[in-house]
Amino acid sequence: MANLPVLLGNFKGNDIIRTFYQRCGEETLGPARASTGDIVDYTTLDEMLSILIARDFPAFIVVSHGHPDQGLLVKFTKASPHSATGLVMDTLADLADASQKGTLDESGNRLATVAAQMGIPPSEAMGLIRKMIQLRAKKRMVHIRGCNIGKNRDLLTSYKRAWGLACITAPNCRNVYSGINTTKPPRGLTVDELGERRPSKPKTRRRLFTSPDNPDLGSLVIDVRDIDGHTRLESESFLKDPGKASFWGERLLRTWKQAPGGANSQSFILQLLWDNEEDSWHAPLEESFRQKLVLV
Repeated sequence: MANLPVLLGNFKGNDIIRTFYQRCGEETLGPARASTGDIVDYTTLDEMLSILIARDFPAFIVVSHGHPDQGLLVKFTKASPHSATGLVMDTLADLADASQKGTLDESGNRLATVAAQMGIPPSEAMGLIRKMIQLRAKKRMVHIRGCNIGKNRDLLTSYKRAWGLACITAPNCRNVYSGINTTKPPRGLTVDELGERRPSKPKTRRRLFTSPDNPDLGSLVIDVRDIDGHTRLESESFLKDPGKASFWGERLLRTWKQAPGGANSQSFILQLLWDNEEDSWHAPLEESFRQKLVLV
Protein backbone atom coordinates (compact mmCIF):
# COMPACT_ATOMS: atom_id res chain seq x y z
CA MET A 1 0.00 0.00 0.00
CA ALA A 2 1.24 3.50 -0.84
CA ASN A 3 2.19 5.80 2.02
CA LEU A 4 -1.07 7.12 3.43
CA PRO A 5 -1.67 10.88 3.42
CA VAL A 6 -2.33 12.43 6.81
CA LEU A 7 -5.08 15.06 6.77
CA LEU A 8 -4.35 17.37 9.68
CA GLY A 9 -6.97 19.73 11.06
CA ASN A 10 -6.18 23.37 11.74
CA PHE A 11 -6.46 23.46 15.53
CA LYS A 12 -4.30 24.74 18.38
CA GLY A 13 -1.45 22.41 19.24
CA ASN A 14 -1.36 20.53 15.94
CA ASP A 15 2.38 21.27 15.54
CA ILE A 16 3.30 18.32 17.78
CA ILE A 17 1.12 16.04 15.63
CA ARG A 18 2.81 17.28 12.47
CA THR A 19 6.23 16.55 13.98
CA PHE A 20 5.07 13.11 15.09
CA TYR A 21 4.11 12.02 11.58
CA GLN A 22 7.27 13.59 10.12
CA ARG A 23 9.54 11.75 12.56
CA CYS A 24 7.60 8.51 13.00
CA GLY A 25 5.87 8.13 9.66
CA GLU A 26 3.67 5.23 10.74
CA GLU A 27 0.13 4.61 12.01
CA THR A 28 -1.43 1.54 13.60
CA LEU A 29 -4.18 0.11 11.40
CA GLY A 30 -5.71 -3.05 12.82
CA PRO A 31 -2.97 -5.68 13.26
CA ALA A 32 -0.45 -3.78 11.12
CA ARG A 33 1.59 -0.59 11.00
CA ALA A 34 1.14 1.43 7.81
CA SER A 35 3.58 4.03 6.48
CA THR A 36 2.29 7.59 6.30
CA GLY A 37 3.22 10.13 3.65
CA ASP A 38 2.28 13.72 2.90
CA ILE A 39 0.75 15.82 5.64
CA VAL A 40 -2.11 17.82 4.14
CA ASP A 41 -3.75 20.67 6.04
CA TYR A 42 -7.48 21.32 6.06
CA THR A 43 -9.61 23.86 7.91
CA THR A 44 -13.17 22.80 7.03
CA LEU A 45 -15.22 19.72 6.21
CA ASP A 46 -15.58 21.13 2.71
CA GLU A 47 -11.78 21.19 2.28
CA MET A 48 -11.43 17.71 3.77
CA LEU A 49 -13.91 16.27 1.28
CA SER A 50 -12.08 17.95 -1.60
CA ILE A 51 -8.79 16.35 -0.53
CA LEU A 52 -10.36 12.91 -0.11
CA ILE A 53 -11.77 13.19 -3.62
CA ALA A 54 -8.73 14.65 -5.36
CA ARG A 55 -5.91 12.58 -3.87
CA ASP A 56 -5.63 9.20 -5.58
CA PHE A 57 -5.05 7.00 -2.53
CA PRO A 58 -7.17 4.12 -1.26
CA ALA A 59 -6.88 5.15 2.40
CA PHE A 60 -6.31 8.26 4.50
CA ILE A 61 -5.52 9.22 8.08
CA VAL A 62 -7.74 12.09 9.29
CA VAL A 63 -6.64 13.85 12.49
CA SER A 64 -9.25 16.03 14.16
CA HIS A 65 -10.76 16.90 17.50
CA GLY A 66 -13.65 14.57 18.13
CA HIS A 67 -16.69 13.85 20.33
CA PRO A 68 -18.73 10.66 20.71
CA ASP A 69 -21.98 12.48 19.83
CA GLN A 70 -20.84 15.51 17.84
CA GLY A 71 -18.35 13.58 15.72
CA LEU A 72 -15.53 15.29 13.84
CA LEU A 73 -15.25 18.81 15.23
CA VAL A 74 -14.43 20.91 12.19
CA LYS A 75 -16.28 23.84 10.61
CA PHE A 76 -18.54 22.78 7.75
CA THR A 77 -17.34 25.60 5.48
CA LYS A 78 -15.36 28.79 5.99
CA ALA A 79 -18.62 30.71 6.44
CA SER A 80 -20.11 28.27 8.95
CA PRO A 81 -20.01 29.09 12.68
CA HIS A 82 -20.62 25.43 13.61
CA SER A 83 -18.32 22.41 13.85
CA ALA A 84 -20.36 19.46 15.20
CA THR A 85 -20.46 17.60 11.88
CA GLY A 86 -21.76 14.38 13.39
CA LEU A 87 -25.08 15.93 14.39
CA VAL A 88 -26.21 16.24 10.77
CA MET A 89 -24.26 13.48 9.04
CA ASP A 90 -27.20 11.06 8.91
CA THR A 91 -29.36 13.77 7.37
CA LEU A 92 -26.66 14.62 4.82
CA ALA A 93 -26.43 10.93 3.93
CA ASP A 94 -30.20 10.82 3.35
CA LEU A 95 -30.07 13.94 1.18
CA ALA A 96 -27.15 12.54 -0.82
CA ASP A 97 -29.20 9.36 -1.38
CA ALA A 98 -32.15 11.43 -2.57
CA SER A 99 -29.97 13.54 -4.84
CA GLN A 100 -28.51 10.46 -6.48
CA LYS A 101 -32.02 9.11 -7.05
CA GLY A 102 -33.15 12.43 -8.50
CA THR A 103 -35.76 13.00 -5.79
CA LEU A 104 -34.12 15.85 -3.84
CA ASP A 105 -35.87 19.20 -4.09
CA GLU A 106 -32.96 21.67 -3.86
CA SER A 107 -35.35 24.47 -2.98
CA GLY A 108 -37.28 22.43 -0.41
CA ASN A 109 -37.50 22.43 3.36
CA ARG A 110 -35.24 19.41 3.95
CA LEU A 111 -32.21 21.09 2.44
CA ALA A 112 -33.05 24.48 3.95
CA THR A 113 -33.39 22.93 7.42
CA VAL A 114 -30.03 21.15 7.42
CA ALA A 115 -28.37 24.24 5.91
CA ALA A 116 -29.72 26.30 8.81
CA GLN A 117 -28.37 23.73 11.27
CA MET A 118 -24.92 24.12 9.69
CA GLY A 119 -25.24 27.92 9.58
CA ILE A 120 -24.72 28.12 5.82
CA PRO A 121 -26.88 28.91 2.76
CA PRO A 122 -28.69 26.00 1.05
CA SER A 123 -26.37 26.42 -1.95
CA GLU A 124 -23.33 25.67 0.22
CA ALA A 125 -25.10 22.72 1.84
CA MET A 126 -25.81 21.39 -1.65
CA GLY A 127 -22.14 21.83 -2.47
CA LEU A 128 -21.20 19.57 0.44
CA ILE A 129 -23.74 16.98 -0.67
CA ARG A 130 -22.37 16.97 -4.22
CA LYS A 131 -18.87 16.41 -2.88
CA MET A 132 -20.11 13.50 -0.76
CA ILE A 133 -21.64 11.98 -3.89
CA GLN A 134 -18.31 12.37 -5.70
CA LEU A 135 -16.50 10.77 -2.76
CA ARG A 136 -18.91 7.82 -2.77
CA ALA A 137 -17.61 6.78 -6.17
CA LYS A 138 -14.07 6.45 -4.76
CA LYS A 139 -14.81 3.85 -2.02
CA ARG A 140 -12.10 5.24 0.26
CA MET A 141 -10.93 3.89 3.61
CA VAL A 142 -10.73 6.60 6.29
CA HIS A 143 -8.92 6.18 9.59
CA ILE A 144 -9.99 8.92 11.98
CA ARG A 145 -7.65 9.82 14.80
CA GLY A 146 -9.85 11.94 17.03
CA CYS A 147 -10.94 11.47 20.62
CA ASN A 148 -13.82 9.14 21.46
CA ILE A 149 -15.49 9.02 18.04
CA GLY A 150 -15.26 5.22 18.01
CA LYS A 151 -17.43 5.07 21.15
CA ASN A 152 -20.44 5.64 18.94
CA ARG A 153 -20.69 2.98 16.21
CA ASP A 154 -23.87 4.55 14.87
CA LEU A 155 -21.98 7.80 14.35
CA LEU A 156 -19.19 6.00 12.48
CA THR A 157 -21.83 4.30 10.36
CA SER A 158 -23.29 7.72 9.49
CA TYR A 159 -19.94 8.94 8.13
CA LYS A 160 -19.40 5.66 6.29
CA ARG A 161 -22.83 5.90 4.67
CA ALA A 162 -22.63 9.61 3.84
CA TRP A 163 -19.19 9.31 2.26
CA GLY A 164 -19.64 5.86 0.68
CA LEU A 165 -16.56 4.49 2.44
CA ALA A 166 -15.22 0.97 2.17
CA CYS A 167 -14.51 1.21 5.90
CA ILE A 168 -13.90 3.71 8.67
CA THR A 169 -11.97 3.36 11.94
CA ALA A 170 -11.66 5.55 15.02
CA PRO A 171 -10.54 5.16 18.65
CA ASN A 172 -13.16 4.63 21.34
CA CYS A 173 -11.16 6.71 23.82
CA ARG A 174 -8.86 9.73 23.89
CA ASN A 175 -6.19 9.88 21.17
CA VAL A 176 -3.23 11.99 22.28
CA TYR A 177 0.23 12.87 20.94
CA SER A 178 2.49 13.47 23.93
CA GLY A 179 6.01 14.86 24.05
CA ILE A 180 8.25 12.45 25.99
CA ASN A 181 11.07 14.63 27.32
CA THR A 182 13.37 12.41 29.37
CA THR A 183 15.44 13.42 32.38
CA LYS A 184 17.54 11.46 34.84
CA PRO A 185 15.65 9.96 37.81
CA PRO A 186 15.70 11.77 41.16
CA ARG A 187 18.95 11.47 43.09
CA GLY A 188 19.24 8.20 44.99
CA LEU A 189 16.76 6.29 42.80
CA THR A 190 17.22 4.09 39.77
CA VAL A 191 14.67 4.20 36.97
CA ASP A 192 13.50 0.69 37.89
CA GLU A 193 13.04 1.67 41.55
CA LEU A 194 11.10 4.74 40.51
CA GLY A 195 8.92 2.61 38.26
CA GLU A 196 7.81 0.51 41.26
CA ARG A 197 6.66 3.57 43.20
CA ARG A 198 3.31 5.28 42.97
CA PRO A 199 3.31 8.66 41.20
CA SER A 200 3.30 11.65 43.55
CA LYS A 201 1.00 13.76 41.36
CA PRO A 202 -2.76 13.12 41.18
CA LYS A 203 -4.48 11.69 38.07
CA THR A 204 -1.16 10.26 36.90
CA ARG A 205 -0.68 6.89 35.22
CA ARG A 206 2.86 5.52 35.45
CA ARG A 207 4.37 2.90 33.19
CA LEU A 208 7.77 1.20 33.42
CA PHE A 209 9.34 -0.09 30.20
CA THR A 210 12.36 -2.39 30.54
CA SER A 211 14.98 -3.52 28.04
CA PRO A 212 16.30 -6.93 29.19
CA ASP A 213 17.73 -7.58 25.73
CA ASN A 214 19.72 -4.33 25.82
CA PRO A 215 20.84 -3.50 29.39
CA ASP A 216 22.92 -0.56 28.15
CA LEU A 217 19.76 1.20 27.01
CA GLY A 218 18.22 1.02 30.47
CA SER A 219 14.62 1.18 31.59
CA LEU A 220 12.21 4.04 30.90
CA VAL A 221 9.50 5.44 33.16
CA ILE A 222 6.72 7.50 31.60
CA ASP A 223 4.19 9.35 33.77
CA VAL A 224 1.15 10.72 31.97
CA ARG A 225 -1.16 13.04 33.95
CA ASP A 226 -4.71 13.98 33.01
CA ILE A 227 -5.38 17.72 32.99
CA ASP A 228 -8.92 18.27 31.70
CA GLY A 229 -10.51 14.89 31.02
CA HIS A 230 -10.45 15.49 27.27
CA THR A 231 -7.57 16.86 25.18
CA ARG A 232 -4.89 17.90 27.68
CA LEU A 233 -2.37 15.50 29.16
CA GLU A 234 1.04 16.21 30.70
CA SER A 235 3.95 13.78 30.66
CA GLU A 236 7.14 13.35 32.65
CA SER A 237 9.68 10.66 31.86
CA PHE A 238 12.90 9.29 33.31
CA LEU A 239 15.87 7.55 31.68
CA LYS A 240 19.35 6.88 33.08
CA ASP A 241 20.90 8.32 29.92
CA PRO A 242 18.41 10.80 28.40
CA GLY A 243 20.55 11.03 25.26
CA LYS A 244 19.28 7.56 24.36
CA ALA A 245 15.63 8.57 24.28
CA SER A 246 15.43 8.18 20.51
CA PHE A 247 16.18 4.46 20.91
CA TRP A 248 13.08 4.22 23.08
CA GLY A 249 11.15 6.10 20.43
CA GLU A 250 12.05 3.29 18.03
CA ARG A 251 11.06 0.62 20.55
CA LEU A 252 7.66 2.08 21.31
CA LEU A 253 6.81 3.23 17.77
CA ARG A 254 8.97 0.94 15.58
CA THR A 255 10.24 4.01 13.71
CA TRP A 256 11.58 7.28 15.06
CA LYS A 257 13.76 9.42 12.78
CA GLN A 258 16.12 11.21 15.08
CA ALA A 259 19.86 10.68 15.60
CA PRO A 260 20.92 9.67 19.14
CA GLY A 261 23.08 12.33 20.74
CA GLY A 262 21.92 15.00 18.31
CA ALA A 263 19.60 17.97 18.80
CA ASN A 264 16.48 17.07 20.81
CA SER A 265 17.77 13.50 21.24
CA GLN A 266 16.47 13.47 24.83
CA SER A 267 12.89 13.43 23.59
CA PHE A 268 10.43 11.83 21.22
CA ILE A 269 6.69 12.06 20.62
CA LEU A 270 4.42 9.20 21.58
CA GLN A 271 0.92 8.64 20.27
CA LEU A 272 -1.13 7.06 23.04
CA LEU A 273 -4.71 6.03 23.73
CA TRP A 274 -6.17 6.96 27.11
CA ASP A 275 -9.48 5.62 28.40
CA ASN A 276 -10.82 7.70 31.28
CA GLU A 277 -12.30 4.54 32.85
CA GLU A 278 -8.95 2.71 33.05
CA ASP A 279 -5.80 3.06 35.15
CA SER A 280 -3.21 2.77 32.38
CA TRP A 281 -2.68 3.94 28.79
CA HIS A 282 -1.78 2.22 25.54
CA ALA A 283 1.15 2.60 23.12
CA PRO A 284 0.87 1.99 19.35
CA LEU A 285 2.62 -1.39 19.13
CA GLU A 286 0.53 -2.95 21.91
CA GLU A 287 -2.43 -5.21 21.29
CA SER A 288 -4.43 -3.14 23.80
CA PHE A 289 -3.96 -0.10 21.52
CA ARG A 290 -5.35 -2.01 18.55
CA GLN A 291 -8.34 -3.15 20.58
CA LYS A 292 -9.30 0.48 21.14
CA LEU A 293 -9.68 1.10 17.39
CA VAL A 294 -13.26 0.50 16.23
CA LEU A 295 -13.84 -0.65 12.66
CA VAL A 296 -17.13 -0.16 10.75
